[in-house]
Amino acid sequence: MGSLHSNRTGDSAMSSSKFGGIVDATRARITQEEYPQESRQEAKPEAKRGNGKSSNPEYKQISAYVRKDTHREAIKRLADEDGKRDLSDIIENLLNQWLKSGI
Repeated sequence: MGSLHSNRTGDSAMSSSKFGGIVDATRARITQEEYPQESRQEAKPEAKRGNGKSSNPEYKQISAYVRKDTHREAIKRLADEDGKRDLSDIIENLLNQWLKSGI
C-alpha cells in the first residue's frame, strides 16, 4: 500500500493549510501605506497584577477534593453574603481553627 503524498507547495506555514495561499496573497497586497507605522507600533499597557491573593507572595494556591454537593452549598451561601468572603477565606479560616485546636 502506498503512502499519501501532499501536493501542497509554499514557503510559509500558512501555505501548508487549505487556505494558506489566500492568506499569503492577502498579506502580500497589504502595503505600508494602508497601515501607517504609528498604528502598528502603539504600545499596549502591560497587564498589571492586582492586589489579590494570586499576586500576594504570602498566599499559595492549592487544590483539594470536596464533594460536589458540599461545594455547591458553600458557593450558594457565599453568594448570599454579597461577596464579603470567598471560598479561600473559608478554607483559610477552617485550617487556622484546626491548627489552633491541636487535633
